[in-house]
Amino acid sequence: MRAEIRFSLAASGTAHVTVYDVAGRKVREGRHALPWDGRDDAGESIGSGVYFVRIKSRTEILACKAFRN
Repeated sequence: MRAEIRFSLAASGTAHVTVYDVAGRKVREGRHALPWDGRDDAGESIGSGVYFVRIKSRTEILACKAFRN
């Protein structure tokens, strides 16, 4: 399964997107929109469960949960 994490911010500029597992380990990161196919930055498949997405720009920090089946 493939998903894309998309978002919009109040101000224009670069945004950094990071996905973390429940233990707080970084799984995947990118800029602007982040395509996510259930793999980490090393290309390894990750398990199902709850993940946390953090989006940080110059003026905002947003966070949400993501679920992988």
